[in-house]
Amino acid sequence: MLDIKHIVQEENTCTMACIAMAADMSYKEVKNAYPEFNGKGMTKRQTLQLLERLNIPNIPYTDATIFGGRLYLVAVPSLNIPGGMHTILLDYTSKEIIVIDPNKGYPGRAYYTNDTLISWGEVIEFPLTINTMQDDN
Repeated sequence: MLDIKHIVQEENTCTMACIAMAADMSYKEVKNAYPEFNGKGMTKRQTLQLLERLNIPNIPYTDATIFGGRLYLVAVPSLNIPGGMHTILLDYTSKEIIVIDPNKGYPGRAYYTNDTLISWGEVIEFPLTINTMQDDN
């Protein structure tokens, strides 16, 4: 299991919070890199643009397959917005998948746990070297 510092998202900023956690960056730094954010969540295309701006290596998948030994940003159905989507991290670096949901700690919000996650949609892999990227700059 990776040592990921949990960040609680603000309204509709789950993707940004997940990127900040995965890259060991501040939430503010990630949010400032995408000033045109409209407050309504992010598409996969916008997510990939943000990752590019932040120079974060990533591997977008065309399906929902994941493999052990890796960290993933994944899209899941929202537990709080009917018909909406949400973004979480899946840490699959140990024997079991660890769910990291930026809604955890957000007052009044439901969040995913290892016991409640059933499936996921779009997947973006983060190479495990991203937590050390900041040291190279």
